[in-house]
Amino acid sequence: MQSPLLRKTLRLWVAARLIEKPWGICGEETLGLSPVQKKDSPFFGIIPITPVMDTQLDQIVIQSILLPLQREVLQMLQAKFEKFRRKDWFEIFTTICLLLNTIEIATGHDHEFATSYGHVVGFDSP
Repeated sequence: MQSPLLRKTLRLWVAARLIEKPWGICGEETLGLSPVQKKDSPFFGIIPITPVMDTQLDQIVIQSILLPLQREVLQMLQAKFEKFRRKDWFEIFTTICLLLNTIEIATGHDHEFATSYGHVVGFDSP
């Protein structure tokens, strides 16, 4: 891929997926926990990490990968807009589509997470 903007945007898109899937404990040290046996659980068959560990791992990904990439992508996109050339339209369009898709997937994940805890989510919410 020749476009540094698209390369960084794709890295941002992929890195954003890291914090959406449940983290699990693997290896010999399981903190005395065993795999979840409830078949309708999103953690079925794995040993979920504790909520504190989940937050810590998410913050590592957010602070060390997502935020720096976000700044770079937005700066590069802003530069493309400021010096707009007709030949850059596809690169700009693709970048914006990937960023919007990232928002769409993250919002869907948040909706799924909220409803899994019994929260009513939607325009009809109280």
